[in-house]
Amino acid sequence: MPEENEFYVWLAATARASGYGSDAQLAEALGLQQSTVSRWRKGTRPHITHLVKLGQLFRMSIEPMLVMSGHVPADLLGNTEPPALPTPQIVRQIQEAPLPDGVKKALLEYWDERLEEEQTRVAELIKLFGSNFGGASTADSVAGSFGLASSNLPRHFAGLMQQAVKGLRSSARRARGTAANR
Repeated sequence: MPEENEFYVWLAATARASGYGSDAQLAEALGLQQSTVSRWRKGTRPHITHLVKLGQLFRMSIEPMLVMSGHVPADLLGNTEPPALPTPQIVRQIQEAPLPDGVKKALLEYWDERLEEEQTRVAELIKLFGSNFGGASTADSVAGSFGLASSNLPRHFAGLMQQAVKGLRSSARRARGTAANR
């Protein structure tokens, strides 16, 4: 599989930060076919009219996109730094809220801490499910470890874990079925 190009890496991060979680969602917002956006990931240079649409969607100058996508050499333009990632909606809400600066600062710090905690938790879950896959026994172990019936867990986390355990059990059943058919 070819490596992702600089333009698409930037585009994917910017789209995610703006709430577009997939090529299909981004393509819909741009009024394009999903295959058009998917081709950019594979290295196809986006048409300039598409860069204009991206600039409008993300409220950004297209000059850096012209350079990243390979349309214009960097030395011909003054502003070639990739546009900064957009500010997440919740951060904008905090910044624009009619609150005292101290409250805004506390909310922003809280948000940053929660985000970091969740990123760490998801990385740990990836390791847990990736390295300890043992089918139903792992599912039972995970369910027990996290006490999925416990009311102490945040509801969103308990729901995630229940779905993951369900997926582990389903994978174990499929694996047993495949082994039995050999």
